[in-house]
Amino acid sequence: MLTGCNVADCTAAVPLLEQVSHVRLIHGDKSYDTNAVRRQIEDKGAAPNTPPKVNRA
Repeated sequence: MLTGCNVADCTAAVPLLEQVSHVRLIHGDKSYDTNAVRRQIEDKGAAPNTPPKVNRA
């Protein structure tokens, strides 16, 4: 999925993840490393596999 340069990848992830089912692991780049995206992946029963952003606490 590609987004325009003025659209955050993490906001575009929400509708994309709504279409995903029956997965155990979801890979993503660090632009998808947000608590909301990780929570949505975990709610689907999958594990998020994204490298952490530099500012992750």
